[in-house]
Parts: sequence; structure tokens; C-alpha cells
Amino acid sequence: MRKPSGFTMIEILVAMAILVILIGIVAVTFTGITRGAKQRETKVRMESLKAMLSELEALGGLKSQPSVMWVGGSPPSQYNYDKTATAESPIDIWRDGDPSSHAPDEPLLPAPAPGNVSLDIFQAGTTATRDRSAHSTILNTQIAMGLMLKAPNNASALERLPKNAIMEAPGKDPSIPAGSHGLFTHQAAGNRKSPLRPAILVDAWNNPIILVPAAGLRGIALKAGGTDQVITSAGVFPYSTNYRTPANARPFFASAGPDGDFTTGDDNVYSFEE
Repeated sequence: MRKPSGFTMIEILVAMAILVILIGIVAVTFTGITRGAKQRETKVRMESLKAMLSELEALGGLKSQPSVMWVGGSPPSQYNYDKTATAESPIDIWRDGDPSSHAPDEPLLPAPAPGNVSLDIFQAGTTATRDRSAHSTILNTQIAMGLMLKAPNNASALERLPKNAIMEAPGKDPSIPAGSHGLFTHQAAGNRKSPLRPAILVDAWNNPIILVPAAGLRGIALKAGGTDQVITSAGVFPYSTNYRTPANARPFFASAGPDGDFTTGDDNVYSFEE
């Protein structure tokens, strides 16, 4: 007597299990490939920023400073240096993260990490939280970019970057408060404007790339360290009142990585990394 043709239930279940495993492997591999490609694209944009910074430095531009800086994290406030006040620290946007809270002979302070700056977070927020520039470190990045773009070669280099590498200026959204800083998240097709000027570059996840002064970026949580680490180009250090900027530290650029959060530092991307 001939056996009925076809697969048994056990064979079908085994085949389905193998198929699920294969789909999982492909999904993980594809995610890894996509993430790696975005990291490489972000590093390319950072290389452009590093070249702009080197060009400005070659022209002596790091000695020039803005008239104001933003301090205090979020919400930010302006610091205006009064040259006649001996108790105030002068502005050095390339080295100092907050000149407002220490005298000239006291150590430089690291810049505060902005936290989560991803589009999804801000688009889902209230009107008060939809401005991604409402943080001193991001606003200081725009000031520094303005100084960097005064170098003719840097201005032409910026024009060669793809349009999607530059954050857009705010749209005509009636819900945007009039006194806000301007780096909004509205992406409606009829609500978009020209690229932001001075420009801030975004990473491959469409989040702002920030300038970090030589004093470092404070408030970073790492799996292998504490929750208040300072990232510098010369290494990682725990923050305390005894923190001192390493002598060989330099300004650098930082991306929040795929999660859009600078404070969760294990997936951050830094321009000094190889």
C-alpha cells in the first residue's frame, strides 16, 4: 500500500522554524549593515567639519571669539563677556563649555550633553519641546559654524555637501512660539524652508552634529563607566569638582548616534575616533 504523498506536520513545523531563524539572521545582518553605512556617512560629514576647523585654525581663526555664548544647558541663557569685569571669564568657544560660572583663573568647564535630539521625540512633543536648538551646546555649535564659514574655503566646501546634510530652518508653523531659537522639526512638505544659516550639519540619522570644546562633553552615561562621564579627544574621565581639561585635548564634533540621545554614550560617534 502506497503512503500518502506530502509533508508531515512535524516536517512543516521544522521548515517553518528554520525559515523564522533565517529571517531573523537576515534582519540582524541588514540592520547591522544599515547602521554601519550610516556611521560611515556620519564620519564623512565629520571629516568635512574637521577640515573646516583645521582651515580656520590655519588662518588664526580660533583666536577670534563671538561676543556671546549660550550657557546653562536647557533652557539656555546668554553669557555676555564684560571686559571691564575682572571676576568674569573671557569667552573661548573652542575650549570652554561654560565661561559664565568661573573666574579667569579657574578651570574650563565641559559642555553639557544635550540629551535626546531626535526628530521623533520632538515631533511627538508639545509646542514648548519642539525646538531642537533649545540647548546651549547646540546654539554654540551654530555660533562656531558661523565663525568657521567666514573662511572662504569653508564656505565653498559647505556648498559641495549634499542638501540633506544641513539642518533646515523653521517652517511657517503657527504653533511655533515667536521667541524660540529656530531649529524646529516640522517636516510637512508645504512648511519647509531653506537650509539653516549659519549651517548646522546633521548626521545620517538627521540629528544635529555638535561642536564640543576642548574641555569635553559632560553628562555621558557609559555601560563600562558611571553616569556623569566627560568625553574628550584625549580620553574619558569621570566628572567632579576636581576635573581638569587634559593639556592635549582639542575641540571635536559629536553625533548622538542611532538613538538620538547624547547622554547614552555607547552609540555616540565622535570625530576623533578612527
